[in-house]
Amino acid sequence: MTFITLDNKDWCKGIYHQGKLHFDQFPKNISRTWKYASYLEDKEVQYAYLYAGGKSLDDVCPPSLADIWQHHKARLKAYHNSFVEAKINLEDNCFFDLVPQQFLLELCQTKAQIVDHVFDTYEKPENYELLAGTESIIHEISERKLNLDLAAFGSSLHVTRARTLQNTIKKLIRRQVKKAHIR
Repeated sequence: MTFITLDNKDWCKGIYHQGKLHFDQFPKNISRTWKYASYLEDKEVQYAYLYAGGKSLDDVCPPSLADIWQHHKARLKAYHNSFVEAKINLEDNCFFDLVPQQFLLELCQTKAQIVDHVFDTYEKPENYELLAGTESIIHEISERKLNLDLAAFGSSLHVTRARTLQNTIKKLIRRQVKKAHIR
């Protein structure tokens, strides 16, 4: 059965399935969704994104859902803009905690219909297992903590690009440490 993930952060576990939102405990019969999320690792899940060859939801949306999908996207953008304006960091918060539940239900229902359309109209790629495994590995690598020795910049700090890179890395490390404390 088709379901929709509500957020892709490991600590923001939530899905939409058959008109309901589920957090932490998921129904047993879920098997198809749009894209990989690491908290689905222990489940046998098919990803429509891979069936569609990496196309976007906009690209695979059937004409019958195009208007409602664009409406939901516009509302989603409005919510996002309000979060930016309010200086709410989306990396530190679960998306489903920030938007009204009714909007979430409507958005996910439409997204589930698009996902169903993909499974109905696209064939499973011959290299699907390789693609799914690659997606999993890429996500795992992206979640790893970097172990960098900033002292290595010492002899190059007279170069502006080296200083800029070192400062960028320091900011990323501070953000990663802050994020780890929030969880």
